[in-house]
Amino acid sequence: MRPPDRRTLLTTLLAGLLLLAGCTSTLDGPGSGTPSGTPGECVAVEQATVDPFRDDVEPRDLPDPPATWNRSSVERYVVAFEEAWAYNEALEVATKSVSVIVGDVSVERRGGVWVVELTTRTNTWVQDRTTGTATATVVHADGAPVPVTYRLTDRALYRNEGRVGGTPSGSPTTTREHRVPVACFDG
Repeated sequence: MRPPDRRTLLTTLLAGLLLLAGCTSTLDGPGSGTPSGTPGECVAVEQATVDPFRDDVEPRDLPDPPATWNRSSVERYVVAFEEAWAYNEALEVATKSVSVIVGDVSVERRGGVWVVELTTRTNTWVQDRTTGTATATVVHADGAPVPVTYRLTDRALYRNEGRVGGTPSGSPTTTREHRVPVACFDG
């Protein structure tokens, strides 16, 4: 079998680049108040939440973005977002309590995009209902530190979750990477 000729190889390469061009443009938009990335409507991933049977434990609303973006407002918004996101992710039908601890927060501007790296730890307490004279057992779980990287453009917020016990990283080596936004803005 003959190797492909140069024109076939270049055509295939060009087609591949064109297909991938739209996949990364929204992650690295200018973030300067002008729309970035591919045109069209931003559609955020909907977080599947569980509403536990206890009245005092309910899913939390995600925070609204601030009116202006600066280092301080970005940090406050992303930390509040992570607290609500991680809390909702931890809910089970029998959840009695959830605590989310966010730390090691760093905020910087990279190429017009806000990048926030942090570590989150979620602790849970679960206690199922009992019947008769049965004693309910509370199961407590201390969550391991999970590094999370957020990328914030003028149009959307992206969340990349790293390896448990690892360091924050927005690289493709993360174990749970969101290529779709978790929140969209009007721009």
